[in-house]
Amino acid sequence: SAVQLQAVTVSAGIQASQQRSIDIKRNAPNIEDSITAVNIGELPDVSITDSLQRLTGVQIDRSAGEGTSISVRGLPEVGTTLNGLPFITADNIDSIQPNYGTLPATMFSGVDVFKSPTASMLDSGISGTVNLRTYQPFDFNPGWSVTASAEGARGSVTKKIGPSVDTTINFNDGGIWGALLSASYSDLTRNNG
Repeated sequence: SAVQLQAVTVSAGIQASQQRSIDIKRNAPNIEDSITAVNIGELPDVSITDSLQRLTGVQIDRSAGEGTSISVRGLPEVGTTLNGLPFITADNIDSIQPNYGTLPATMFSGVDVFKSPTASMLDSGISGTVNLRTYQPFDFNPGWSVTASAEGARGSVTKKIGPSVDTTINFNDGGIWGALLSASYSDLTRNNG
């Protein structure tokens, strides 16, 4: 016999990802734009800057064809946080933002761009703040999850082939504990020739 469903709720997939992005923008107390993992994954983005350039008001600077830094509304004073905490790398010791070209897009579950600060955003930049959201163990279905990607690039100027590999291994038991390991390796030679 046929069973009639009262409602169908989509909890994963493209529609759910788009709905999360819309809800984030709708409920934000400031001007905010967001990219979710599905948006990042469906685009052929190598670095997180390639994903960020698709947001309204965000421009990227390139070096040797790869995105390295961003501007919001034409101003480069953009603060960066990682999961809401100040993000400092060797790349941004002498500047306000890291070299986004070294951050693979596959390592992030989403990115929020705050175009207007609120009082709680002490580490915000003058023109905006980028919050990079990494995957957490409970973002995945219970049990083991493994994702990997590999690619090679050959420069027309350098004539060298460089590999790039990303992998994420995750386990969670459905609610009590979980562990996530994410690694990235890249050996690319770039030249502005």
